[in-house]
Amino acid sequence: PPQLNHVQELVQDAVANGAVVRAGGNIDHSKCGYFHQPTLLDNVTNDMRIVKEEVFGPVMLVITFDTDWITLRAITTDVSWTPTGDEWWAVADPGSGRDNR
Repeated sequence: PPQLNHVQELVQDAVANGAVVRAGGNIDHSKCGYFHQPTLLDNVTNDMRIVKEEVFGPVMLVITFDTDWITLRAITTDVSWTPTGDEWWAVADPGSGRDNR
């Protein structure tokens, strides 16, 4: 299953480059068919393949940045796929103590 292998390859590449698996991260062989565990990766940086390539799998990325919307725009324009609105963004304002969602 090429797509399943692609998702796993991107997750493994991210981990090899410093990302941290907070949940999931593996192919689940206990399920019938082809199933990749829903995965949460933390400590992801904008230069990782998993950010630049379309994953098309159950993977959520946590990218930390400490500036404003200019950085968010840079993240969304520095990819080879087209953001479609399926992406979730939360911007935390450390000075306010609350999330701006």
